[in-house]
Amino acid sequence: MKKLDKMIAEAALETEARRFSAAEKIYRKIIREDPRHLDGHYLLGSLLAERGELKPAEKHLKIAAELLPSSPYIWNNLGNIRLLAGDDEGALSAWSNALKFKPDLAEAWCNTGLVYMRHENFDEAENCMRKAVASKNLAQAWYALANLAEKRGNTEEAVLICRKVLGFQPGYHSAAFMLSRLEGRPMACPPRQTIKNLFDNHAKRFESHLTGKLAYSIPDSIDEIIRSHAGIQRFDRAVDLGCGTGLMGLRLAERVDELVGVDLSPRMLDEAKEKNIYKRLAESDLTEFLDAEKKPFDLFLAADVMVYMGELENLFAAAFNRASENAIFAFSTEKSDGSGWELRNTGRYAHADAFVRQSAENAGWSVLACENVVVRLESGSPVEGNIFLMARK
Repeated sequence: MKKLDKMIAEAALETEARRFSAAEKIYRKIIREDPRHLDGHYLLGSLLAERGELKPAEKHLKIAAELLPSSPYIWNNLGNIRLLAGDDEGALSAWSNALKFKPDLAEAWCNTGLVYMRHENFDEAENCMRKAVASKNLAQAWYALANLAEKRGNTEEAVLICRKVLGFQPGYHSAAFMLSRLEGRPMACPPRQTIKNLFDNHAKRFESHLTGKLAYSIPDSIDEIIRSHAGIQRFDRAVDLGCGTGLMGLRLAERVDELVGVDLSPRMLDEAKEKNIYKRLAESDLTEFLDAEKKPFDLFLAADVMVYMGELENLFAAAFNRASENAIFAFSTEKSDGSGWELRNTGRYAHADAFVRQSAENAGWSVLACENVVVRLESGSPVEGNIFLMARK
């Protein structure tokens, strides 16, 4: 075995053992010895992408594509990295190159269709997804077709597609979540992996989409209700639950001595880290984080978080158990006219005022204030919601 081939094999073993830093060092040594080593660039780029280092990952995948421009798989992976980096145009260009060399590459058709869906070009999206599933039974493409069917008002077709997906891939949680809603038996919370994937895939464009197209201003509303009703000017220790990219934390950071952020999505946490406002960031389920935490908090924040859970009492109870004597909890909800919680066709949960209050009461909190606000725009129409402020009893 040639020296560099042996080093590639060693790096593969290090990667398999999850010793990523060791693998990276080997790949970089290979590239130093042979700057045009195809596998060195491709595998290093793939490794860096897995770690969320998208710019250097793109650099090495681009070199690999230049070294072997006829490889559809290199182009497809380069497109995936560009998508995660928020470069839709660059991603589409890379997938187009992939399809030139392999017109039936299902993953490239599916990825292209997902970009069209995000830009609400649903006809082109469906065309791409149909081409994807024509060449491969790809769960992600079928799931996208289920979403497109529902958008057209064809619930029956959406149900059939979700069942089809679960028939050949029972662990595809997003399809199970959608099917439960379509069949009138909604889950009390979405599968963890569904939430993680959703936000990992949108981290780079998340803030601009929220504050621009969706006219998102929940952090301002939460800050205002705290200033108006809490009577507390500064906080010792606060936790930003579902912190995302840090928009809520940024609004309160100057009034908190120690700010901790928690989120399921590592790519969202990468964005939050760049703001340099959190003393600590944790990748975790919210309730599990609070259960494991030792020190109390005197401020709990949850901006646009309750829309990803139906039942609230477990989270409220976990927060109560980590609350200092005078702690407060401020959060937003989308408003339901029902009596409890409902899962809407947007995939987001809405809560009745009385249900929120009862859940708070059961967990040891009392509601200090509740203000009606527009929490976002959905297809250009305002979505009504509430900002709640609770205090520990």
